Amino acid sequence: MLVAAARGDDGAVAWLLDAVASVSGKRRADVHLGNRFDELGFDSLMYAELGSALENAGIALPESVDITALGTVADLHEAVARGPVATARERARGPGADAAADGELRVPSIVSATGKRGLALAQRLFYERVLRTTVAGANHVPSHTNFIVAANHSSHLDMGVVKVALGEAGRNIASLAAADYFFRNKYRRAYFEQFTNLVPMERTGSIRKSMDTAEKVLRRGRSMVVFPEGTRSLTGSMADFLPSLGYLALRAEVGILPVHITGTYEALPKGAAVPRARGLGVTFGPFLSHDWLTELGAGLPAQEAWRLVAAVAQRVVENLRDGVATQLDVAAARAAWDGHRLGPLAVRRRATRHGLLRSVP
Repeated sequence: MLVAAARGDDGAVAWLLDAVASVSGKRRADVHLGNRFDELGFDSLMYAELGSALENAGIALPESVDITALGTVADLHEAVARGPVATARERARGPGADAAADGELRVPSIVSATGKRGLALAQRLFYERVLRTTVAGANHVPSHTNFIVAANHSSHLDMGVVKVALGEAGRNIASLAAADYFFRNKYRRAYFEQFTNLVPMERTGSIRKSMDTAEKVLRRGRSMVVFPEGTRSLTGSMADFLPSLGYLALRAEVGILPVHITGTYEALPKGAAVPRARGLGVTFGPFLSHDWLTELGAGLPAQEAWRLVAAVAQRVVENLRDGVATQLDVAAARAAWDGHRLGPLAVRRRATRHGLLRSVP
C-alpha cells in the first residue's frame, strides 16, 4: 500500500478517496484530489478518524505531519507518499529525544507511588470533611467494568470531587487535562505525570494523538473522567457536550456514567485561587452501557452516532441537574433521528416528542 501510494498509482489514489468519502459521509463520486477538507465539512474528530483509517491501512504518517493543517486531499496524498521516509527520520531521533532535549525531570517510581497515596488521602479528607461533599445515585456506578464519567465542568475542583465520590472505583481513574495548561513546562509535567492521573489533551489543532492516548488508557481497563463541554464554564451554566464524548466511548468500546456536579462553581470558579464556599454535591445518573450505546448508534454514519451519544449523555446530566428521572429507550431515540447531522439541541428536541427525554425549555 505504501509503495503504491508513493508511486501515485491509481489504486492508491482510489483507496485514499474512498477513505476520505467514508469519514466525511460524502458520496464517493463527490470526492476528488482537488477537494478542500473544510469544504468536506471536516472537524477535529473527523481528522482523528481519518488518521486512524490511514494507520489501520498500514500508512504511518510522522508525528511532524499535522493533517489538520493540510488544505486539500491532494496535499494528504502527497504526505502519504512521503510517509515512509519521514517516519524513518522521526524514528532515527530515538524514543527519548524530546525528553532529553527538554531536560525533563525524572521522579523515582517509589517516590511517585508514595506521593500518589499521600495525595489521595489528603484529597479525600479535603472533599469529605472540609468541603462537605454529598453523593447521590452511587448505585449507578458499575463495578464490573471500566467506563467514561461524563460530567459538567465549572471548576478545578470537579475532577477531585468526582474521584472521591466514586470511592474505590475512582482510585485509579484518569482524566483528560489541557496540555497547554497543566503540562506547559517540565516542572508541571513532572508533577502531573508522576503524582496524578491526568492525561494531556491538546485544545487546539489536531486532537488525534490525544484521542489515541485516551483510547489506549480506556482499553487498558482504566476508567476516565471526561468534561465534554471542552472547558470550564464561566457562569456555572452548562454548554453543549462535544461529539468527542461519543467518539471516545464508541471507539474504546466502553459505557458512559453521566454525572452532575453542584457547588464547585460557587466554591472555586475560574480565576479564583482559594475555595470560598462549602457544600459540594455529586449525583450519578443511569449507566449507559457500551451495548446500549452501540445499539443507539447502529447503522448511523460515525459522525452522527458520536453526536447522538453526546446529546443523550448531556440530556441525562441536565435531568440530574433538574431532578427529573430519565427514561432511556433506544427505539424512541432512533425514531427521533432523521439521518441528518443535527446539533445536540435539535436531537434533544426531537427525542422529547418521542418520549425519550424530558421537554427542553
